[in-house]
Amino acid sequence: MSNIDERYLLIGGKGFIGKNIQNSFNQQDVVFKCVGSELSNNNFHYALHAAVNVFSPTRIVFLAAKVGSMASIRDNPFEFIMENSKIFIETFSVLKRCVDEGHKFQILNIISNCVYPAISDYQSEQDIFQGVPHSSVEPFAQAKRLLIALGNNFSISHDIELLNLVLANSFGPYDHLDSARSHALTGMIVRMIKAKQLGNKTFDVWGTGAPIRSWLYAPDFADQVIRIFNERAMWKQKILNYPPSVQNLSIKELALQIAREVGFEGEINFDTSKGDGDPIKILKSNKFEKIFKPEMTDFSEALRETVLYFKDKV
Repeated sequence: MSNIDERYLLIGGKGFIGKNIQNSFNQQDVVFKCVGSELSNNNFHYALHAAVNVFSPTRIVFLAAKVGSMASIRDNPFEFIMENSKIFIETFSVLKRCVDEGHKFQILNIISNCVYPAISDYQSEQDIFQGVPHSSVEPFAQAKRLLIALGNNFSISHDIELLNLVLANSFGPYDHLDSARSHALTGMIVRMIKAKQLGNKTFDVWGTGAPIRSWLYAPDFADQVIRIFNERAMWKQKILNYPPSVQNLSIKELALQIAREVGFEGEINFDTSKGDGDPIKILKSNKFEKIFKPEMTDFSEALRETVLYFKDKV
């Protein structure tokens, strides 16, 4: 089947990653439809079932989730694991009904790298369940582990091609302005822009600044979604790590680089009374890159574009 015959359904496609994919699809004249993330009521069941019946997608990208900062997860742990588990179970319940009615599609499950064990400095696919996630993100991570299990067993039971694709900490346009809902890097950018606007002399960063992270520029990933579906070797795997835009960058280095881009000249304070989370989270993508190496925007340029985007929004 050629690309012109493919129809993409983005479940939860109105969120951060979803909007980046929408933007990329629009530039490529891709045929797609979005079902929003109001997932805990019968309206979603109806909307998703109707979308599959009317639109008849050949490819589905499952993005839907209740997301939030480490602080919001810490303050509402049960809410995060309960609501996300409900989202994932209800979505696959509807997809099962659709398959039983004769629909056939591939599913790309988008997974956060917080699912990896806290002990994993270097996150490789074979180690994904070899320990518990870090306590700072455990409620969200356990729900995402459930999503992996649901997807894998759905694939086996219904002969559906499914790939779990793990993404590093993401940043870029269309993320939430509310730091309680945004990804970590975006939250820091937005807060620092506000600090500059207010003329603040100091800026606080939670923790020591020492943790090492991998970061992914969302538009770069969005541009590769079609190729991921087209690469048959991908779909022989159950789970793959997607290559980050940059590896081995500490929170401190990131904060200083954001300050330069924002033009914040005050002092950056590291609040050591707040937890750091995992000391090291480096997402290894060797298996993916044996199939192909996606094009990446230079990290400094990606950060600059992201700061410019949010300067217009804050």
